[in-house]
Amino acid sequence: GITTVNAGTLTLNKTAGVNATGTGTVVIGDNSGAANTASLRLLADEQIANTSSVTINSDGKLDLTAVGSGLTETIGAFAGTGTIDTGGNTLEVAGTNSVSTFAGTLTGLSTGKLLLDMDQDLSGTIGAPSGSLTFNSSINFAGNLELKSGTLILAGVNVTLGTLTITGDTILDFGNSAASTLSVTNFIIAPGASLTITNWINNSDYFYAQNWTGAT
Repeated sequence: GITTVNAGTLTLNKTAGVNATGTGTVVIGDNSGAANTASLRLLADEQIANTSSVTINSDGKLDLTAVGSGLTETIGAFAGTGTIDTGGNTLEVAGTNSVSTFAGTLTGLSTGKLLLDMDQDLSGTIGAPSGSLTFNSSINFAGNLELKSGTLILAGVNVTLGTLTITGDTILDFGNSAASTLSVTNFIIAPGASLTITNWINNSDYFYAQNWTGAT
């Protein structure tokens, strides 16, 4: 069934790897309170079902900060206008045909990570991924955004990252409407991985990297 937190804090702390929520959607906030007044807080690994979609409404917060480091949570997709705070931990979005659209706030420490593994088609063909994440709001994330598979779409927004790491064949889509800007301190491409950039408009879209390693 659905797990809903309308207000207050629900803390998940079952044995690592044992889901504390059902297999249905997880909804944090009801769009009626102040920011971050409905919180889902994790104290152990893998508390949410890997296939669950998580909606973080305007007053909601998905909170991975209670554990200093080493925590990992895998979900199927996410959406909303609230806050995701990774702290120094890892939030992984994984699953075939996983589609996420987010217009909220993504925050975390430099050691935090958002990992996108959204399964390309079975042939592994570049340009035909099955999953995507669309940012519909400007993002300033000090941590590491790792793209393992799928498409990252920037829908006319400014995205600033501490690190962008490419570990698989992925696509970076600059959208087909308003201009988008991506600024990263560290840009890393792992051996054998590739990044394809689409919907680029010269002198309108921009991609800045202070440090670039691992690819030509």
